[in-house]
Parts: sequence; structure tokens; C-alpha cells
Amino acid sequence: MKKIYKLLIVICMVLIPITVNAAYVYPDLATCKTDANNVSSGKTSLANVSGSVTLRSCVVNQCTSNGASKTYTYLNVIPWTASGTCANGNRTPYQSISYGYLRNGSCSGNIDKKYTYKDVTYDCTRNPDGSIYVKPTEPTKPPVTNPPTQKPTKKPTAAPTQKPTQKPTVAPTQKPTVAPTEGTTESTSQTTETTKVVTSDSSIKLLTINKKLKMKNIVKDEEHDIRIPYNLDDVDIEVETTDKSAIYEIIGNKGISTEGGIITVKVTSSDGTSTTTVKFNVSRYTKEQADCTLANIVVEGYNLDFSSSVEQYTLKLNNNEKSLDLKVTPSQSEANYSIDGNEKLKNNSKIKIIINAVDGTECSYQITVKKSSNFIIIILIVVVIGVALFFTVTKLRQYLTKGTGKYKYE
Repeated sequence: MKKIYKLLIVICMVLIPITVNAAYVYPDLATCKTDANNVSSGKTSLANVSGSVTLRSCVVNQCTSNGASKTYTYLNVIPWTASGTCANGNRTPYQSISYGYLRNGSCSGNIDKKYTYKDVTYDCTRNPDGSIYVKPTEPTKPPVTNPPTQKPTKKPTAAPTQKPTQKPTVAPTQKPTVAPTEGTTESTSQTTETTKVVTSDSSIKLLTINKKLKMKNIVKDEEHDIRIPYNLDDVDIEVETTDKSAIYEIIGNKGISTEGGIITVKVTSSDGTSTTTVKFNVSRYTKEQADCTLANIVVEGYNLDFSSSVEQYTLKLNNNEKSLDLKVTPSQSEANYSIDGNEKLKNNSKIKIIINAVDGTECSYQITVKKSSNFIIIILIVVVIGVALFFTVTKLRQYLTKGTGKYKYE
């Protein structure tokens, strides 16, 4: 029996992780995005958080090359981050990261990418190093006192020397001291000097990459993986520090090689005692992944002479057509596309097809709808009615005239 129990335990240890991992692999990007939005919506501000809060981002786990070998990496697709100061005053809460699907190590590059989630938990009760956060006590300001007024000093008078053999003599009358003339008394003045406030805060409030990707509340000494388009040589990085007096430098974001590289962002506090370093491992999309063209557009019931290099088309439709049955085929199977304006079609309506390549490159195609104008039909109807009315009136007049003449001559 003991052997059977051990065997069952081993089977459970193997099957449970597989079940858990498989449960958090999304079938497509849309499902992944919806789940991330449902979990994270309304939680991005830390202003009302004293404990902890978890935000979910949509990431893709796929095989990428770092120049020497190929490994699995996680790439942000729909990122969610929290910002602001915790309700207890903690400006840099502890962050822990977990993924819904674990897959790492070397790879061949032929494995399908997996959409999963990345949960980041912000714990306002702890510091970035994991220690318990204690709200600092504000120092008590000393009372402001006015400097004392300096009075003119009197010269001391020497006491008379008393001879031991004589009776005590009467102390001589002290002559009144003359008041100092104007200008003899030293005056004091208080000078206020403005000094630059320095702190040991080297934290990063916001990082913006290529005007699109925004990263908030960066953890100290954190590493990230980013991929850039095939033909992009420079990465634009904007840094916003928590302390405006802190100094930062960006290394390695210009002239990136075709194999990729490492970008380092280093922030030094204004007092020079603290530094925060963030590294980005940069890889490139392939040339094929930058292709945002279409291989074909098929319009059900109509003949569209399509060419991948032609982006503008005109299509004549029947007057009763309200929408088109379109079949769109991207040149790259991993590219995504959307169709806009394909409803309630009328003359000169424009249908736009927008394609986004894997690396973010965007292309668009447009179909302008032409329909027969109803103006000509209306004119024809008016003419027919007019002709019919003319003949009717003419016949009626002939009939009445003939009838009147008959009775007249009888």
C-alpha cells in the first residue's frame, strides 16, 4: 500500500502543475486582454491602498533570440501598472511578480507563442527590499525667536582697595557713565540664505519608451525584455524621477546592433548616496514580422482587382447593399487586422482595413463605395407622371368640347 500511495503522490505532483499552467494559457490576445482589464480596472491608484493590491497584465511567452542563443521571454502586450503614493505614505511599495504560465530555458524558435498573465502585487506595508515599512516621523520645527537687542555695555569700575589697618572707607561716588554717541554701538542683522534641498531618493516615477509604452513605479535594479522593429536603430526613453533634483543617464539606446543589445537607465540621488539602475534586454523582430501588407481581399459577390501594393480601391455596389462580406488575408499570419465603416453603406462610404504587424508596424487599405444615384430615377418618374397627366387632360378637354358642341347645335 505504501508503494501505491507514493506512486499516487508522484502522479499528482506531475499532473497538478500541468493543469495549473494550462488553465492560464489564453486562446488569443483578445481573451488575454479582457481578463487583464477585468482584474486591473480601477486599481491603478495607490492613494487608497494601505495593504496590498494586485494588477494583471497580458503578456506573451515566446521564443526570442539574444544573439547567442534562443530562449523563452515574456513580452508585455497589455501592461497594467499602479502609480501614486500609498495611503500610509509609502512611495515605493514592495513588488512581487508571478506568471500564469511558466516556460523557460532554450528553444528552437518553432514553438507557438503563448498568451498568459503577469500579476504584479504592490505591498504598501513593505519597502522595496522586503522590510517592514515604517512611516517616518516628521521633525518638530523649532520656535522662531527674534534676536535679542544688543545694549551698549558699560565699562566696569574698579572697586577701591581697602587697607586692613584703616576703618572701612566710604565707597567713592560713581560718576555716571556717558551714553555712547551715535554710531559707537554695533548693530546685528539676520541674513536668510536659500539652500538647495538634497535627498537620497533615486526612485523612478515614470519611464516612457518610444512615446507609447509607459512604465510606472519601477523597482530598483529590475530587468525587462523589449523588442524593437526590424529597421529601428534608436530607442527613445524619457525618464521622470520622483525627486526632481535627481540625475539620470541613459546608456546604449543609440545605434543598436542588428543582434540587439542592453539599455541601462541609471538614476543617482541628489545627495549622491543612492542609485537606481534599470536594464532593458533588447532584441529585434524579424524582417518578416514587420510586414503589415495584405495578401488578398475578397468581396463576396463582387470582383475586386486586388494588388498588395495598391491601397486605394473603388467598388460599385447595388443600391440595396448595406454591408460587404469581406475576407481579408494578411501576408503574415501573425499580423492582426480590423475593419471599420462596413455598415449602413451609401454612396461614397469608405471601408478601412487596418493591419498591425507583430512589431507594431501599421498599414491600411481603403475601399470607396459607389452606388447609383436615385436622382435620375426620380426625374424619370416625374417625367412619366407629367406625360400621363398631359394626355389625360388633353383627352378630357376634347371630350368636354365635343359634348358641348353637340347640345349647342341640337
